[in-house]
Amino acid sequence: MLADLEEGVRIAGPDDEDALLEAVRAMHRGGEWGLRYSSGAPLCFSEPKTRRVVRNAINPMMRNDGQAWIGIVGDGAEIEGSACLSIGEAFCSEDPLLFENWNFVLPEHRRSDNARRLIACSTAMSRVLRLPLVIGVMSHVRTDAKCRLYERSFGRPLGALYLYNGDDADGAGPAELTGVEQP
Repeated sequence: MLADLEEGVRIAGPDDEDALLEAVRAMHRGGEWGLRYSSGAPLCFSEPKTRRVVRNAINPMMRNDGQAWIGIVGDGAEIEGSACLSIGEAFCSEDPLLFENWNFVLPEHRRSDNARRLIACSTAMSRVLRLPLVIGVMSHVRTDAKCRLYERSFGRPLGALYLYNGDDADGAGPAELTGVEQP
């Protein structure tokens, strides 16, 4: 069932952990991930937290935070792109939802149908699980093009996402957190 969600997309397994971690690091390093401080610096990258998220999705025995999956496009061990899906809830309901945590195609593989195939995999998973799929675009790179890609698949967006960093903020990150590596 899960292996045949979309042609050319496979569900990640334990052997993909390091390559997936590197792909997520590339998404963060390349400025693709949109959350930033008022200085423009991205939130810090946490390898331990990212590794936990990836492990939860690729190893069914570690799924203690809920169910999650990562779809991968690419030949063999090379990852050209991936989409991470997880089951969660809205703040006001106990009904489950399927959230797309990321859909990222590495820059050198963007002249392909990889992003479309990953979206098709996400929508197939939504149909298989019979859960609404929640997707957002948080990016500072090619944001309009990414939104158009999703609009071609889903129609007009439900809403919008805004980020406020504070007019007075010095951009150094949250002052109340100590011992946390900041940009």
